[in-house]
Amino acid sequence: GHLDIENYGCQSANQPTANGDDWSESENKGTAGGNSMEVATQDESAKNGKQQALWPKTANEYMFLGLDLAAAGMFPLGAMPCPSIPSATIFIYVFAAFTMLAGIVNFVFSTKRKTAKTDRPKAFVVSQFLGIGHLGLGIWCMALAYPNLGLLSEASPQTCEKGPLVCMIIIAAIFSAVIVGLIGYGLYAVTCRRNSPKD
Repeated sequence: GHLDIENYGCQSANQPTANGDDWSESENKGTAGGNSMEVATQDESAKNGKQQALWPKTANEYMFLGLDLAAAGMFPLGAMPCPSIPSATIFIYVFAAFTMLAGIVNFVFSTKRKTAKTDRPKAFVVSQFLGIGHLGLGIWCMALAYPNLGLLSEASPQTCEKGPLVCMIIIAAIFSAVIVGLIGYGLYAVTCRRNSPKD
């Protein structure tokens, strides 16, 4: 019995040095897993029914905010003369301001997160209405740009500068793609619902 106690003491004394690499590996794993833990925080809070904090923001939220605020670059284009399309200047100013406002609202209240609908339902509804407003502005842009595509070949201060023309054409093309996508998704959803087996 005395020998066993001595052997056990020797083993326990040597254990920290023998397992030193294991401790360092576990520390490294903990550090490396820190980022994944932060990324998974949103999903865990959603599963636990906890409301997510508005801060800190994610990289995607900062990216979308930057894209929305980049609409400020449209203001100089709106100042260019476009007498052939009288409402072009008004549209460009309104669209740029609306885009920036919507971007700030979506960023501050984190309406792009998966749990936004349950965490902040009022802000989520406001975000949805802002999206509908954006779609309305896109339709307005299509009504301005498509009938005046021929002005590109004769762009001038007497007709319309290329700056506002190209700006409106790009916006119209983007929203045309969005509308086509929405229609396609709607048709797909209706088809799937009709083909789904009834109980």
